[in-house]
Amino acid sequence: MATSFTHAKPSEQRSSVLPPWLWFWLAIYIIGVSSVFDRVKVNLLILFTGNDGINSSIRYSAFERVPGVVEILLDFALFTGVLTVFLPWIRTVFLQRKYGLTEPQFLPPGTPQQTLQTLSGVSGFVREHAPGLILTYNAGGKILSDKAFVYPIGYRKAGLALSGRLLALWNRDQQAAEAILLHEIEHFRHGDMLVIGAGSLLETIIRRWFLLTAVFVIIPLVISLLIEHITSFQEEMGIAADLPTIISFHVRQVFTMDIPFIVLILSQSFFWAASLFTIVVMAIWCTEINADRFVVDTTQSTQALEKATDQHAAPTSWRRWLLSGVYHPPIALRRWLVLRSEGTKGLTLLLLLFPAAWFIRLFFLSGWALSQYLVFLYTGTSAGYIVGELGIDAEYFLEALVPVWIAMAVLIVLWPMLRRYWESIFAHAAGRRANANYPAYLSSTGFVIFVCMIGLILSLLPAPTEPAGATPIIPYSRSSGPSGHFQVGETATISNAWIIAVHDAQVKPDNGLFPASSGHAFLAIDVSLKNISTQTSNLASDFQFTLQDLHGVRYDETYIAATPPPAVAQDGNVPAGATVQGQLNYEIPISITQFTLSFEVDWKNPDPSKVTIWDIKVNPAVAPTGTPVTTPTLAPTPSASTSTTVYPTLQQAYQGTLVNTTDNSNTSATATLSSIVQVNGDISGNMTIQVPLAGSGPFTGTVSSNGAIQFTVIPTDNSGYAAIVFMGTIHQDGSMSGTYTLPGTNQGGTWQFKPI
Repeated sequence: MATSFTHAKPSEQRSSVLPPWLWFWLAIYIIGVSSVFDRVKVNLLILFTGNDGINSSIRYSAFERVPGVVEILLDFALFTGVLTVFLPWIRTVFLQRKYGLTEPQFLPPGTPQQTLQTLSGVSGFVREHAPGLILTYNAGGKILSDKAFVYPIGYRKAGLALSGRLLALWNRDQQAAEAILLHEIEHFRHGDMLVIGAGSLLETIIRRWFLLTAVFVIIPLVISLLIEHITSFQEEMGIAADLPTIISFHVRQVFTMDIPFIVLILSQSFFWAASLFTIVVMAIWCTEINADRFVVDTTQSTQALEKATDQHAAPTSWRRWLLSGVYHPPIALRRWLVLRSEGTKGLTLLLLLFPAAWFIRLFFLSGWALSQYLVFLYTGTSAGYIVGELGIDAEYFLEALVPVWIAMAVLIVLWPMLRRYWESIFAHAAGRRANANYPAYLSSTGFVIFVCMIGLILSLLPAPTEPAGATPIIPYSRSSGPSGHFQVGETATISNAWIIAVHDAQVKPDNGLFPASSGHAFLAIDVSLKNISTQTSNLASDFQFTLQDLHGVRYDETYIAATPPPAVAQDGNVPAGATVQGQLNYEIPISITQFTLSFEVDWKNPDPSKVTIWDIKVNPAVAPTGTPVTTPTLAPTPSASTSTTVYPTLQQAYQGTLVNTTDNSNTSATATLSSIVQVNGDISGNMTIQVPLAGSGPFTGTVSSNGAIQFTVIPTDNSGYAAIVFMGTIHQDGSMSGTYTLPGTNQGGTWQFKPI
């Protein structure tokens, strides 16, 4: 048996050189746990409802819902691990039952004498350096893969689990065994045993990350893309298109769109997972390196650390090497940092290891954001815009670091004075107050304060502006009419992005392939778009064009056989200066005659107040199959002399009450209709809404011979609403009442007016 090292006396053992970064991480996690709950809530809403609860206009398909499961599991694993810190007996019972951990005095009678003698020697060594540590032995259950580890037994007690391998090593090379025990003793003195288990379940999830990603990300994504290809292929074959051309198109789409898209989604998942556990992994690394430094200080030899680290088996694959890094930094890095930490520069580097983790996290978050932005390269987003957005994200990240880094700076500069008292909490005996290398602590503090100053300066500067090329300055257009809406036949110029014309709207009984369902017809809208920007733009008609009726009901675009939609005609990309023309086709109820068609430039960031709108009025009659009926929108309004319909006559002004019934709030406000002009069934005027509600502005609408009234208000009071739609009935006494909705939101209520 090899002789042991010359150790520093227990009363002379130095205190740890590194602050308890694992506890610091725990405090930061608890402070920000509300953001974790918000993230999990959004992912759960997407998973079970198909909407994130933030933007009601975005819907997720069944296959788009499941990728969030991986994020939910990662958050759940980390949160559950944190809970075990406050319930240490759960981990105690689990470990003792799993490994059959038993104190030496309670071992069964048949235990070999050599094992008892070795345990006695180990017990004496442990009592000498950590009297409060309870020794247990892996007498049954699963065989320990580690030679030894500490674990909590309550809040201020800990156990040291020993394996048969450690006892064998003690008999073979006592110096190496003592170094391993000293490493674990420092975990006990530093209070690591309570917190280090927070990453246990996270490690389990990380080990299965590839499998989880395949099940919840890759497979659903591939199935979704496959269904899209099959559906598109069937529709294209239905119009007798050229088969080789169709196959060539889909093959090209797989290699130029689908595969890059899958790669970017995978990179998003990887970078997000890495950013989530970067800080806690680095905190664990710091505890390991701090324990290594304790071994060197106590044995007064670097040979002890080398002997201890030589006992770690080398990973047999790159995957095992990556997973081993969750709890232990690479052996070469551990030795290099510990051996150089005796000097000022080396100790400064060691002290800055944990703060550096926040920049590593920034790298992973940038990779995650870049993967998201690169998806939009296919939609005409410029590379300059992506770089600018990443810069803005980094700036916000540095601003948010200021409070955290101030706390880190305070902890680093005070640690030489606090460390003895910190260890006394767990070991019940403080280490010797060594001659601290204050220049290293001051240098580390200075660097952290410097980063804080950068973040503080950035927070005092004006908010960063969107980079050039992000979106047009004014991404919508308004008509000069009272409502701000365009009519069929009118052209809208949307800043420096598009010139869009809605030429015609037709109601048809079929779409060229299939007849409309009972009570429905197809509305085909002819549009043309010219790209007036200086770069290729993406046209996604499914997302950018929205048809809805005055009740706020939206209609999905359907496929047209004769003339493909504009976006399809150009594979989604429209070169600068090019013009595309086609039809938008929607299946509508024949009982609905008034619609609005809106176009949104920045469909990736929906904003109901930034849309260009056309009013669409249709004839409810549908001609025999195959004969389209042109809408009367472009025809002049019949004059009073030729009209045979009798319409109710409105007064010039009304006053009444609006009641917002959203979420049963029943907030009411006084409102007036004034300057009312009526020409037959068409009406216009102004609405004024008093606080606490908002939405004042001009309105246009219609009244019917049966007393029905509907009108749309375009708010001009900076309320942020795009439109408010009112529908109701004119009563015999001249009063009116009904309901109102705000398209694109879940808000609405009731209204009633009387003439004044």
